[in-house]
Amino acid sequence: MTRAALSRVQNERAAISPAMALRIEGWLGVKRGGRADLWVAQQAAYDLSQARKAGAPKVRSALPELDPA
Repeated sequence: MTRAALSRVQNERAAISPAMALRIEGWLGVKRGGRADLWVAQQAAYDLSQARKAGAPKVRSALPELDPA
């Protein structure tokens, strides 16, 4: 992992990809908080949080009986 790549993640200019998560796991080790699956899960939670803040897209229900309109 380059210093530039780490800097982009730290400064929220880049997301943690699965490949990056594996690099972090190799660098920190599992016992020191480097589990790749946890890094990817945290990234997904952050991405979902940002999408919710931006507002959910308007969609039409595929099941008319569940459509609130």
